[in-house]
Amino acid sequence: MLREWTELGVGRHFTEEAVLCTASSSDYENLKVEFQKLNALTERHGTRYALAERQKDGSCILRITVLADLLKRNAGPRRKRGCLRSIGELCRYQELHSTKECAEYAGVALRSYQRRVKKYREEGKWSPENPGYF
Repeated sequence: MLREWTELGVGRHFTEEAVLCTASSSDYENLKVEFQKLNALTERHGTRYALAERQKDGSCILRITVLADLLKRNAGPRRKRGCLRSIGELCRYQELHSTKECAEYAGVALRSYQRRVKKYREEGKWSPENPGYF
């Protein structure tokens, strides 16, 4: 079922999930490598592919996420890098680095970084476990 969701500072996303069945764990590993390569090629254009862990019955879930805002216009390299980091990743990175270094790592301007961090803290979303995109 197609799911649409919006996140502050990132924009609209569409997510679709499909169940894949693999005969063996080696087939699963081959699929995982292929989807990682495909993800590396398409992520900067707003499409992500994620393959969940294989279950005991041989099934796994393929999650395809499309970032609608990147499909509409060329948002520029800083904006593209800014949407490729997760909130949890930046939260962990901030523990060892300065705010300016974190803003560069996130690919956004310093003031934009500070504004987003403040908003996520107010909403209670600023934690190392949050998988949402910054």
